[in-house]
Amino acid sequence: MTAYLIAGLVLGGIYALVAAGLVVTYTSSGILNFAFGSMAYFIAKLYFFLHTQHAWSTAVAVFFCLLVVAPLLGAMLWAVLFRSLQDSTTLVKIVATIGLSVAIPAVAVIAFGSDPSGLVPGVSPQPVPVYDIFGTAVTLDQVIVLACVAFIGIAGWWVMRFTDVGLVLRAMVSSRALTKATGTNPAPYSIGVWATTTFIAGLTGILIAPVTGLTSSGFTLLMASAFAAVIAAKFHYVGRAILAALLLGLLGGVIQRYVPPQSLWSTAATSSVPFAIIVGFLIYYISRGQAAESGAVGSALDAAIAVRSSDGREAGVRKVAHAVPSSADLVSVSPVRRRQSGANLIPIGVAGVALVVFSFLAGSFWVGVVGSGVTFAIAFLSYTLITGEAGVISLCQITFAGIGAITTAELASNAHFPVPLALLCAGLIVVPVAGVLGYLTTRLGDLYIALVTLTFGLLMDNLVFTLNTFSNFGAGVSISRPSAIAGDKAFLYIAFAIFIVLAALIVLIRKATYGMAIVAVRSSERGARSMGLNSAATKVGAMCIGGFIAGAGGGMMALYAGAAAAENFATLFGFVWLAVVVTIGVRSVLGALIAGISFTLLPAVFTTYLSQTWAQVPTVLFGLGAIFIAGNPGGVVTAYARQFGALRARLRPEPSLVAADAAHPPSESRRPDKAGTAKQATATVTGRVE
Repeated sequence: MTAYLIAGLVLGGIYALVAAGLVVTYTSSGILNFAFGSMAYFIAKLYFFLHTQHAWSTAVAVFFCLLVVAPLLGAMLWAVLFRSLQDSTTLVKIVATIGLSVAIPAVAVIAFGSDPSGLVPGVSPQPVPVYDIFGTAVTLDQVIVLACVAFIGIAGWWVMRFTDVGLVLRAMVSSRALTKATGTNPAPYSIGVWATTTFIAGLTGILIAPVTGLTSSGFTLLMASAFAAVIAAKFHYVGRAILAALLLGLLGGVIQRYVPPQSLWSTAATSSVPFAIIVGFLIYYISRGQAAESGAVGSALDAAIAVRSSDGREAGVRKVAHAVPSSADLVSVSPVRRRQSGANLIPIGVAGVALVVFSFLAGSFWVGVVGSGVTFAIAFLSYTLITGEAGVISLCQITFAGIGAITTAELASNAHFPVPLALLCAGLIVVPVAGVLGYLTTRLGDLYIALVTLTFGLLMDNLVFTLNTFSNFGAGVSISRPSAIAGDKAFLYIAFAIFIVLAALIVLIRKATYGMAIVAVRSSERGARSMGLNSAATKVGAMCIGGFIAGAGGGMMALYAGAAAAENFATLFGFVWLAVVVTIGVRSVLGALIAGISFTLLPAVFTTYLSQTWAQVPTVLFGLGAIFIAGNPGGVVTAYARQFGALRARLRPEPSLVAADAAHPPSESRRPDKAGTAKQATATVTGRVE
């Protein structure tokens, strides 16, 4: 039993390091850093690159990685990204940090090479010394982990309680505005916080790599597991987070002791413990009315005097979907905009013609790649509705697609359903699941929605998708295409037709009263409730429709691949999905189509004409695009649409001015000068004569 307790305590120590870093950054900036695991992966990969591949000594490599690179990386990310996110809403913070979590591992692979296949060395000398403690073998690596946890916990407590730095940090948490009023500049302290937490991330990565291996998904999964301790600490209490993390690790060790290792549920049950605890804490908080999201750190004074842009809105408000709407950022509910909504499918029709021409000119391989991209575009439409219209961050859309893929394959292959009926059932079976998740989370706030949907996806990965009935030893559930669409060209046409139908559904929703209700709820939930709208029911409805679309998209993916392999629908891979859609345009049905095709076509182009390593470049671009949502919330498609609209406005005179000139042409004898013309135009538009 002692061996299991020590192993659990070491795992809990790793959780504690992650939880401490997450809580510190959240309390000081209001940002829950979803990129923490990727930052840990980057530093660990750099350490392996220097220590193993370039024969640096352990001490020099550790010093350079943790005391030089990690603080510089944290300071750079603060200056480039995190500083501008502090006054943004939760939606933007989540998407931006997820984009960072997508970009960093791809940059690491390009810079340092592919991941090693075996275990990597830690900071202990080789061979690793082993000690006997109470009859149990304990390695030096395990001792170092526990020592680091103890040191960071004690040092952090001492700094926060007994130093001037800690006093300033506590003041910043309470109110950055009042901290500035005392003559203290919070910027250096914020840089210090991010440098320190990046140091903690790097230390965690170097310590955990010998245990879990050096993979970006493993590090991100570790971060997700540590969310249990963060939620237990209500995002604010570092000491409580460390204690909860240690208890979490001990619980995992005890379960390993009593669950037979040969049991089918052994690995699944052990890896699912953190996510089950997250569910338990959320249910407890909801029952006590304590789970509502506060929305930001700081005091009411900070919100009242937030930096404002030239148009009077708060910095960052224009960046998000559920802020005060503008004609450029959101789907307006005005009659003019509603009449224009019907034209949204015109670019899709043009894209359809282009796809037909492409299918005749390109080879079979490239037609298949684009056809696969259209199946992804179908699933990406779920983000267009849920995130683009309803302003909800769901991190389990890829899980819904996986459910749809498995359902389609099971019904078509084993129950002998016609493929169209199997696809319809695949979408419908996701609807109640999405509805239950929406009902439980929509009242809690954006951050809790993201965490609950992420937890659901990871539980499905560990408990359901791993069942051999569905995994079939990694091969998945097989499914064959109907003979009519056996060829890649025919499949491309059918996939695009399904995309058109679902895109038209979203456009119709925008034009309907329900679509206006979604926009109202996204813009201001309080204002929507004052008008008698049920904001929770509106969001739940959007999540149900989005779940149906994701399920149908997953079924089409399985049909293209010939099998529904659960490993293709891993929840953490959904981070890349979200980054792609946000980069191209999360509010546009055309953006979903371009995102889906780009998602498959760009890596194929880079791999075919360059090398496998360069296939990471599109992932970097998608991750960076998600980061820059703070400055361009509509994505690439909306940015170009704005530029085209501005150009068209400059080239085409205002209709009111043209009508005024036609009705009252000025005579030559009374033709005003340029200043007079400007005043006439102003009077015509505003109805006011200066």
